[in-house]
Amino acid sequence: MRRIVQQPAGSPESHKHYKDTVESPVSFAAHASLLTSTDLQILSQLHPTGSAAMWGAKPGKGEVNVKQYANMSPGDFVVFASNKRIFRGGTVTHKFRNAALAESLWQRDEEGETWELMFALDELRELDLTYAEYNTVVGYGANAIVQGFRVLGEEKSAALFEYLSLDSDTYPAVGTASEVAAKIAGLGGETEKLVTTVQRLEQGFLRQSLLPGLEGDCALCGRTFPRKLLIAAHIKKRSECSPQERLDVPHVAMLACKFGCDSLYEEGYLGVDATGGVLVSKFVEDSTAISDYLSALAGRQCAAHTPASADYFSWHRKYTFKATG
Repeated sequence: MRRIVQQPAGSPESHKHYKDTVESPVSFAAHASLLTSTDLQILSQLHPTGSAAMWGAKPGKGEVNVKQYANMSPGDFVVFASNKRIFRGGTVTHKFRNAALAESLWQRDEEGETWELMFALDELRELDLTYAEYNTVVGYGANAIVQGFRVLGEEKSAALFEYLSLDSDTYPAVGTASEVAAKIAGLGGETEKLVTTVQRLEQGFLRQSLLPGLEGDCALCGRTFPRKLLIAAHIKKRSECSPQERLDVPHVAMLACKFGCDSLYEEGYLGVDATGGVLVSKFVEDSTAISDYLSALAGRQCAAHTPASADYFSWHRKYTFKATG
């Protein structure tokens, strides 16, 4: 699942680094000679603007931070701390060890180390959390302070994700099939908080199964989009699925784009017939934009329709698709 990464940024040195490479995104083209071809390709696909906020940690004595860095993954959320407050956060998109680039961006310290344990960030957001509030949420002592680069454990991370509503369609929590199955099977009279955590893990597993790469195709309109513009949409409403159906991946869900297909299918203005053809409802609000969009989809073949998913599409036609108003 997604983790929280603590990062102090209160020293004059850290403050300068923050202004230089978080507030001012780093251009890939300007530093292409210092990036491996693989890292440059990945960063360019993840950040089509050609730049991204970047941060890094030093290996530290005995490479203590290398162990923390190994526990960090794309999708984790970094919280920056200064003046006894958590003031900003962002999602890790890619991590890469690069001493040459780190030295170019931030030089080296007096001991010759540089911040080579690097990572790029997306979905930056302002936060305003006192240390006292933060400590209460994650279960630290009242007087604890954010010291050093640290990746929090699952329980502490989940608590802060829930408290700050840090869910992300682009970088969801991901669990294995067995983990998700075990958690779903264990649900009964648990608190809403636990149910939400399981749903987050389930959605992450579903999305990762449907979209393992950096981009994918919308099953309804067929267009290719970067992963942040695609939804892992349930074909049959999730609330109506049995525990077994919720784990019937990939047949119970499909990729749908945020450019209209996801919402129109969810609202019943789009459906899929028994042969896989896209259906368009006759009961569309009087909107030229919607009508034009839907007419372009009518008769297309839905890429997600298979014998294994046919029953889920049938349920949607019967209970959601606006066939008769």
